[in-house]
Amino acid sequence: STQSTWGVLALLGRAHLELSSYSDAYQVFAHLRHLEPYRQQGMVEFSTVLFQLKKDKELSGLAQSMCEQDSASPNTLCVLANCFSLAGDHEAAIRFLTRACKVSRHMWYTHTLLGHEHFTLDKNDEALQSYRQAMQINPLHYNAWYGIGQVHMKQEQYALAQYHFSVALKINPNSSPLYVHLALTLQSQSKYEEALERLQTAVEIQPSNLLVRLKRAQLNLHLNRLEEARQELEFLKEKAPKEAQIWTTLGKCYSSLGDKGKALSAYNLAMDLEPKENPVIKSMIDRLCD
Repeated sequence: STQSTWGVLALLGRAHLELSSYSDAYQVFAHLRHLEPYRQQGMVEFSTVLFQLKKDKELSGLAQSMCEQDSASPNTLCVLANCFSLAGDHEAAIRFLTRACKVSRHMWYTHTLLGHEHFTLDKNDEALQSYRQAMQINPLHYNAWYGIGQVHMKQEQYALAQYHFSVALKINPNSSPLYVHLALTLQSQSKYEEALERLQTAVEIQPSNLLVRLKRAQLNLHLNRLEEARQELEFLKEKAPKEAQIWTTLGKCYSSLGDKGKALSAYNLAMDLEPKENPVIKSMIDRLCD
């Protein structure tokens, strides 16, 4: 039946979302929307996918359509919040989410979204309060554990951040971004080998995530594992040739390997791609030429 097909697809979409496979999640939720354009269920998750993919026009269209159906429903208010958040109006997003929390107190995801908005505005106490409310409703809501971990990370309370990210990973062990966040807390505590292991797991889960690979290369460079760093960075420059950070890191790697010519070439490419970083890169070139 259509009902059971819809339910299975909604679960599949959520599974992709939890894996941070946003493009796959998008395909599923867009199909759901096409099947039943008036159903509000699952549309908060769809709006989160659109937010992550920065599809502002589509998100705006979804918000408008849901407003026409029921402008006061908690689902509509959450979608509107994601729409305003993507546009950079976090205060408006907070107003919509606060209303959504009042309308439906049992929606833990709403409290978590509110926590994310407070966190973006550096309102750490309010963020913690929202995340804890989400956890009271659903202790297995990994996003709330992740949110609290983020706040502790920002406050440089690395052991606490590590604990919360670890619990989040026990709930959702297939999340590549969670492994990255855990690795960063370990790195901040100088637990480099453990951090590298977590980044390795993150790459295995999501081999196409170039940012994770870059973080692994940067850590290898920090640990003076120059050959591993070089191989990773040369792979990355082929995949993302317009990413200045890759060329800057590659320049540092070549410099450490003693290849000044290649280092200079990499730094110059980085400067062309990211002119505002010029002073930083110029100081690296100066050190190279000393």
